[in-house]
Amino acid sequence: MKDLQNKASDRNLTSLTAFTLAHFIVDFSCAFLLFRLRRVNAFPDNNVWGFFLAYNVLAFGLEFVIGSFFKLRTARICSCVGCCVLALGLGLGAYIETSIARHLPLVLQSSNDWSDFAYNSSGIQKISFSSLSLLAIVFAGIGNAFFHVGGGIDALAHDVGRYWRGGVFISSGAIGLYIGGRLGDFAKTSFGFVVFLLVLTTVLIWIWGKELSKNKEEQEGSRVEDLTSQRYVQLFYDDWRVFPLFLAIAVVLTRSFVGFVAPRLVDFTIDDQTLLLGIACASFVGKFTGGFCADWLGARKTGAIALLLTIPCLCFPTNMSFFLIGVFLLNSTTAVTLVSAAQACVGRVGFAFGLTTLALLCGYLLYDVALKVLDFQNDVETIRYALVATLFASSVGIFLSTYVVKKRKGV
Repeated sequence: MKDLQNKASDRNLTSLTAFTLAHFIVDFSCAFLLFRLRRVNAFPDNNVWGFFLAYNVLAFGLEFVIGSFFKLRTARICSCVGCCVLALGLGLGAYIETSIARHLPLVLQSSNDWSDFAYNSSGIQKISFSSLSLLAIVFAGIGNAFFHVGGGIDALAHDVGRYWRGGVFISSGAIGLYIGGRLGDFAKTSFGFVVFLLVLTTVLIWIWGKELSKNKEEQEGSRVEDLTSQRYVQLFYDDWRVFPLFLAIAVVLTRSFVGFVAPRLVDFTIDDQTLLLGIACASFVGKFTGGFCADWLGARKTGAIALLLTIPCLCFPTNMSFFLIGVFLLNSTTAVTLVSAAQACVGRVGFAFGLTTLALLCGYLLYDVALKVLDFQNDVETIRYALVATLFASSVGIFLSTYVVKKRKGV
């Protein structure tokens, strides 16, 4: 039995490593595609927001639907399907970039006005580039959603009640998005290189899945693990499932909203790229270590205290380092909300993971509404205190969602 447990532990760690690396590459690929299409003006400047919004809606809004159809044993299939669909989007993006360059006179290729040729030479050409770009973004969004569901199931279905796996898996995406966006604006980085990385990702995930199916004894152990997980959740929650799920989703939504608003309140003498790099690194470290802290110190202490400490750091930052500490603390609660949502949905871990990403999308949409309604230059103080109230309410919410788990354990 001990040898079986050790084998299962090694297998689980192998799968987590594969999915975490794949998460970096998938988010890197999506960001690369979006920023490269923007760089070559594959869609009009006044529609950039709409194309990026379409991607976010598909990538984050579909996961709770996709997650309803997949479980632990099909997680690798779900993620591999996502990588293949994303590869279609990258291939289409490469075709668009090559087509635009091929139809331009050499004298215009280094000019800032070359995009006028792409859009004004003929109505057909304008429709073609915009439509193909939208299709590429649709492929990217759908592929991203499928991959994340598979990776999320693998991270949350093992070691039920432990937080570190969810934090480790979700952490690599922040760095992938930043690097992908930067290289997307760099002309010398080719689509072929990104597709090659994506192919390696698919092979890596698939090899792990094939290794899993070789040992029937380990599969039996996985079945026992699944049954134990369901028993665990049923025992601890009973009729209280909706309450912690609602609280976890609400915390994710407000955390997403605060994460988008807070950087707009920063008034440091620093360029945008340095600020974005700092935010990406702080997000990565916060998500990665947050799960370990929750397992070590307890989810209630980690979640509630981290959000309370976030208030002075993000709402009243005195310097850049103080602000980045706030970003770190804000993201350190990610694993806590992921596991709280997963434990509330018996046998539907993928669905629960998708609900958290849907909440992220809702936070982004709420931020977009705030941009149109609020005056971030004249109403800064009002916005700061609104964020204080939001973070305090989130701290209470994350405390109550984990308190239910603690209370049911006592019973």
